[in-house]
Amino acid sequence: MQVFTSEQLQRHPAEVQQSALSEPTIITYRGRPRLVMLSIDEFDRMRGRRHTVLQAARFSDDLLAEMREIAGSCPSDDSEPDLIGGLLDETAGPAESRAS
Repeated sequence: MQVFTSEQLQRHPAEVQQSALSEPTIITYRGRPRLVMLSIDEFDRMRGRRHTVLQAARFSDDLLAEMREIAGSCPSDDSEPDLIGGLLDETAGPAESRAS
């Protein structure tokens, strides 16, 4: 685990952030550990939350059609983007994909 001072964080933020992406990183203040910086993936893992983002382009046309059918049978909230089984419908144009 790497350790940086708060002064190093101010002077070299990219270096500290890069460290935090690979492992939890301690930030000290006046010689004492004060903060821990870590990646959002590590934070989510620690909290027990797992978020998986899937690209609709990776699904077969048949599966997407089935998802659209299921989504079409559910009530929708017009203030939200068009979703297909939790996925943003990227086939809709910009004006169609988000409600004004």
